[in-house]
Amino acid sequence: MTTTDGTEQALVASAIKGDRQALAALWSQHRRWVAAILLVYKPRSVEVEDLLQEVAMTMVSRISMLRDTTSLRPWLRTVAMNAARASARGRNVREPAASLDEEVLRTPTDTAEKTSEDFGRVQEAIAALPELY
Repeated sequence: MTTTDGTEQALVASAIKGDRQALAALWSQHRRWVAAILLVYKPRSVEVEDLLQEVAMTMVSRISMLRDTTSLRPWLRTVAMNAARASARGRNVREPAASLDEEVLRTPTDTAEKTSEDFGRVQEAIAALPELY
């Protein structure tokens, strides 16, 4: 559903006054655009749908604070960016590795032995080089 600027401003004014249908229409118009913003700013481990729900809840609970009917889009952008950034704050969870290889699963002792073996091979390779090098 595409609206002209005047129609959107009328919807925003109605939503500010508590009109739930106007609020639903505005969310319907802007949901995909908000999702695009969230995709840019969210951590990989967070679902877009979860953040969309958070933005929608903020829109419902705080649209009455919006003073200018022409500033809905910038306000929604800020709400979306804040939701995405807040989802990343305080997260000490590392992103899962694409694949775990043998190197990651080694114990420190295994790694030390491997390093010693590698060092020995490097020394042998250096010794096999012509004297010029």
